[in-house]
Amino acid sequence: MRNQMKFIRGFLLCVGMMMIFCMGTESQAVKYMTVTATAETKTTVNVTWKKKKSVTGYIIYRREVKNGKSNTDKFEKIATVSADTKTYKDKSVGYKKRYEYQVKAYKDQKGKMKYLYQGSDQAYVGLENPQWSEHIYLLCETTPKSIKIAGYAPEMQPDVYEIYRKEGSGKYKKIKTIKAKKDFYGFQYVDKKVEKGKVYSYKFRMYKKMDGKKVYSKYSSVIKKAAINDNPTYTMHNYTPIEGQKDALVISLTSAEGNGETLFKYDTKVYDMIPYYNYNNCEKEPIELVPVMYSYDNSNWQPYPEKGLFVSEQQTVYFMFKRKDGKAFDFASEKISGAYIQWSAQYQVGRKDCPWYGVSIDLMNGTVNAKLQQ
Repeated sequence: MRNQMKFIRGFLLCVGMMMIFCMGTESQAVKYMTVTATAETKTTVNVTWKKKKSVTGYIIYRREVKNGKSNTDKFEKIATVSADTKTYKDKSVGYKKRYEYQVKAYKDQKGKMKYLYQGSDQAYVGLENPQWSEHIYLLCETTPKSIKIAGYAPEMQPDVYEIYRKEGSGKYKKIKTIKAKKDFYGFQYVDKKVEKGKVYSYKFRMYKKMDGKKVYSKYSSVIKKAAINDNPTYTMHNYTPIEGQKDALVISLTSAEGNGETLFKYDTKVYDMIPYYNYNNCEKEPIELVPVMYSYDNSNWQPYPEKGLFVSEQQTVYFMFKRKDGKAFDFASEKISGAYIQWSAQYQVGRKDCPWYGVSIDLMNGTVNAKLQQ
């Protein structure tokens, strides 16, 4: 994750430098080179680069970055090193400050300095707020028996990650101490001491020994995860024959063991699935359906709630759909080669940021596929 952030920041710096180079007066454009700045202690930042051929030496510049923006002041030259050098330790930095470094490779031509390469990077001196990994729902897998979590250090490499967990309204307890891996700014942890269906809250912090003392970061934000299937599974049955005109369509869905309580939305559609080789000639619009009734026994029917319907683990629910325009539909006469109900469903696990799933119900083959929406 840190490498991704470095790449993005480096890319933006590179673009900016290229624009400056293009506006310059030198006859030959200065080429970009990769520079990496990494804070090592409260007072030291290590700046590295790859050695270049045919250069006389390197000049290192520095300026402070405040409020996420580079100081408008010009870079200050802090060192000049030989052509054989590929690293420089800046030992005059301030704790909890961010710096931008610029390295220029130059060649001495008859007493005149000509820049051949240039690159920049930033470093924060300290442990920034720890972050959960991007696409948390994809990386943090759950089952009824385990919960996987993943986080990372945005900048300085810590020595240790400390994982904390609480159940319900209880108190947080440290459940795991993870030693940071070299050159890997993150961790993954599988919590196997969970109970099916229960919701757990997680947070973590980091520390690094600096000048002989443990320096702690702040705690991360809190995420809540439930010990349930992270990809819900269902079985279905279509109670409406495909042949002939239909005023209504009746299907049943049974939620598998380990599924969490799921909210099925009100709006949905049935799509006409055209073979790919015919796709460009397809002018048909989807047949829009709405669920109008539901039942738990296919006998006693009730109006479908506009806010959607909750389906619990191992529960079977019968759904009755009708066309939104009030017309009947006939799969055979309308030459529908395949019919799918595309539905949105949301897990309900006691938190505001519940993931949404796209649920595809194949009416022809009687299968159901649920996939996390990204």
